[in-house]
Amino acid sequence: MPTISEVEKRQRLLAVGSVIGTHDMEGIELDATVHVLMERYAQGELSLAQFSAAMEDHAQSATTEKVELAGAA
Repeated sequence: MPTISEVEKRQRLLAVGSVIGTHDMEGIELDATVHVLMERYAQGELSLAQFSAAMEDHAQSATTEKVELAGAA
């Protein structure tokens, strides 16, 4: 697990909070997986590259699931 400084952790927490706040203002609900990934990034458990890759994987699987559900209708 990467180790980040307290300053870096505060910066990440502020960035994550800003992203969540912006989505809330726009009426966009982030799912539980996104919140978990954001928290792991903020706490230094994931690097930015790992966070980005995990978000891409999550978006891809969510899109695939929606397509599969639409095809079942």
